Amino acid sequence: MIITLPIEPTGCPRPRAVIRGGHAGVYMPSEYLEWQGRCALAFMQCLAAPLREGRLDWLKGGRISVEAVFPRTATKPKGVETPQWKAGGRLRFRRFDADNVCKAVLDALQVALCERLLIVDWDDDCMEIGSVDRWYAAAGEGPSIRVTLEKLEGT
Repeated sequence: MIITLPIEPTGCPRPRAVIRGGHAGVYMPSEYLEWQGRCALAFMQCLAAPLREGRLDWLKGGRISVEAVFPRTATKPKGVETPQWKAGGRLRFRRFDADNVCKAVLDALQVALCERLLIVDWDDDCMEIGSVDRWYAAAGEGPSIRVTLEKLEGT
């Protein structure tokens, strides 16, 4: 199953620490939680019908692969050759680590499945990680996240 989310990808940030009233705590940045909510809603819209029909029972033992297409910046990024940038094609993106991009997508999928679609026994530890590709968009291409969910043999 391939799901394309028309959302700008991001990497999962580190939790922030704070001391309030003499008590220490951690929290995730609000921008990330808003992004996660938008992704979860998009996942929910794509997965609700197949889940109702029982076509995604294998999600508890599948593989996820992510292709993250980041927006093309107005100026050439550091480390990219000018002729390549001017050619307008997709180029490798290296700002966010691949594991952080995948973690952000898995977090959003978990919110969609567990909090919104109420599948209480699903956790991202049951998924195998396939590939994670990160790109700058080609000229005229918008940002997106393409998620491939595949059934593994024996699940």
